[in-house]
Amino acid sequence: MKGTITSDIRRIRAEAEMLAGRPQDLEQRASVYLRLYRESGGRHVFPLLAAHGALWGAGHFQRGLAIGRAVAKAHRDGAERLARLADFATAFKEINRQVCVETYAAYHITGRLGPDAARQAGLDPALIDALTACHDARRRGAALSPAGTEALFTAFFRWEQDNVVHPSILAAEAALDWPLMRTVAMRPPVWFSYMRAPLLFRQFASKSERIDKGLRAFQLAQKRGWSRVEADIARYGRMPTTYVAEPERHYQTLLDRLDLRPLRSV
Repeated sequence: MKGTITSDIRRIRAEAEMLAGRPQDLEQRASVYLRLYRESGGRHVFPLLAAHGALWGAGHFQRGLAIGRAVAKAHRDGAERLARLADFATAFKEINRQVCVETYAAYHITGRLGPDAARQAGLDPALIDALTACHDARRRGAALSPAGTEALFTAFFRWEQDNVVHPSILAAEAALDWPLMRTVAMRPPVWFSYMRAPLLFRQFASKSERIDKGLRAFQLAQKRGWSRVEADIARYGRMPTTYVAEPERHYQTLLDRLDLRPLRSV
């Protein structure tokens, strides 16, 4: 039995890797995130905010590289500096890819295989409890309380910050040997489409500041209302028209393109 569970965990993680795509496939990951949010019946809201993050990031990285190209012209080694900045942007896209993999894997391992498998996969106990409560409520057709929704968001957000995001951001920052652009890059104005004003960072490498701003993003979304936050995805203008008109068909098209048939549904 343990060998079967291990094999199933590997299969789910392989699905996650395929769905997350390449570092530059931010719009594809937004589709995966949105599917997870809908599959949870709107109970697991981290994927919804992660979809906003992916689509905001797509525009943010484009703008950052445009600024870098303009500044690089003043340097003899401008092409080399620009290449380092592009590597930095790719590193951040890779972080987004890794988070997508872990979001999908945690949700489906817990939902398909149960809490024992989730423990075997290395998930945090608080996260396992919150995901289990989400799946139990979904199967019963019951809602999660606002406190339960926040507990699940917080448990996953803190887990992915500790296990995926923080070490990768520190490595990306250290590798960008261009002090001016490093300073600019680590002070991003994060402005999701449902926000009235951006979340301004003093130092994006600070885990405590990222957690503070992430919880603030949750609070703003909760205040706006989850259905409106989902509708606000269209405001980035980056999702295909098929997503807006027929989201289930759009996701099935992605599965067909990847020739992917998930192990089984939750």
